[in-house]
Amino acid sequence: MSAHVRLSGSWSNVSDIYARVGGSWKEVAEGYVKLSGAWKQFFSAGTPLTVNYLVIAGGGGASEVGGGAGGYRTSAGTSGGGASAESALTLAVATNYTVTVGGGGSASTNQSIAGTNGSNSIFSTITATGGGGGGPRSGSGSSGGSGGGGGRIFVSGSTSGGAGTANQGYAGGGGVTANNGSGGGGGGAGAVGQTGNADGTGGGNGGNGVASSITGTSVTRGGGGGACYTGASGTSGLGGSGGGGRGEDVSIAATPGTVNTGGGGGGTAGGSSNGAGGSGVVILKYPDFYAISVSAGLTHSTVTSGGFRVTTFTAGTGTVSFSEAVDSDYVLIGTTYLTSSQASVTFDLTGLSGTYKHLQLRVVARTNRADVGDDIILRFNNDSTVANYRYHALYGTGSVAGSENSQTASGARFMQATGNNFTASAFNVGVCDILDPFSTTNNKTIKTLSGVPGSYDRIWLASNLWASTASVTSITLVSGFSASFVSGTRFSIYGIKG
Repeated sequence: MSAHVRLSGSWSNVSDIYARVGGSWKEVAEGYVKLSGAWKQFFSAGTPLTVNYLVIAGGGGASEVGGGAGGYRTSAGTSGGGASAESALTLAVATNYTVTVGGGGSASTNQSIAGTNGSNSIFSTITATGGGGGGPRSGSGSSGGSGGGGGRIFVSGSTSGGAGTANQGYAGGGGVTANNGSGGGGGGAGAVGQTGNADGTGGGNGGNGVASSITGTSVTRGGGGGACYTGASGTSGLGGSGGGGRGEDVSIAATPGTVNTGGGGGGTAGGSSNGAGGSGVVILKYPDFYAISVSAGLTHSTVTSGGFRVTTFTAGTGTVSFSEAVDSDYVLIGTTYLTSSQASVTFDLTGLSGTYKHLQLRVVARTNRADVGDDIILRFNNDSTVANYRYHALYGTGSVAGSENSQTASGARFMQATGNNFTASAFNVGVCDILDPFSTTNNKTIKTLSGVPGSYDRIWLASNLWASTASVTSITLVSGFSASFVSGTRFSIYGIKG
């Protein structure tokens, strides 16, 4: 990443930056400049590619007792097993790094067989260990990222919970001799699994998980699974906070660990309906000066906020690589991709007024309206006041050209979508520029170019006005005919810095 300066009327790249300090010129490796009223950090050699991560393995499957949570490793907060944050990774561009999201361990269907350990999750050199499976009757829990609970025991003695992995998770609770055999809860990323109650009043609870705010929102993951119900006067072991499954009685299926938390599965008395472990997750946070490329085989999503991108991987295995953003003036704020019909889509733009000058909306859309087409209506700040919107449009079909205008819409009629009676699987596509959305002195104008393939072959050029000087804090998109957007519709919104 080069710096740019204006020399003799032309913009040129520079590789070194100097500042005068105490009468002497000193080379500056990094510093701050004021851009559009806000201070921004710069680096003379380019912004370092420092990647923070949260890597959680799959949770262990249950037997009659709880499975352990998947190993929990992070550079952005407290790691599992009571460890402090690990160091972020400094990576190179144009280099492939492995990402694997570990699956949850399968549950045992026989009280004499332990649950299966969860699978490891991996990012580059960081490997989180799969959670330990819950122990079989009269047997110990399996070791793992967090250990599985110790099995129920009906004779004298006790069973041991599986060991957790250092700096990833805690041990499972042990099983004890009791009236109905009381097994241990699976270990969690944040706490040891509870030992079974010696008086037979209940199976052990799963250990609690650990909270992380790497995505910008605090979410707890890595809870251990609870052990089974132990009789008429007993209770089921509760799953640990952060996705641990609850234990149950012989006639009730236990709760599996929650997907993408690495939670351990809950156990069922008799061992025939135990819960599987929850799958793990890999989350990466890196400067928005960089873009990520993801290979086939990985399910992922990326959001951009506060100068960073956050990419979340929820399934699969593959590789990622990083590059300098081709056009850092366009920054992806968020994408909504529909996998089922939905009546409206809203983007929350609160807090972006000091970051971006303009916005761009990119659309691939179809609705279930019983016609060949539909209108897409855009509303700013949830304002549907008809008097506040104006639009006019030019269109052409290859053989016919026309125009239209309106002052009666309850929002900006900025483009069209294909309808249910149009060619199957055909979507309208468009790009919409929203100018000065955060101004508090100007009305808002938008311009759109869109089109649709097939027999309709329509190109649409539209402009709209929102007669308001209010800063835009949200954008809501709806059908103009009270229909719903169908699966496959995608809305992506970008911030434009310049």
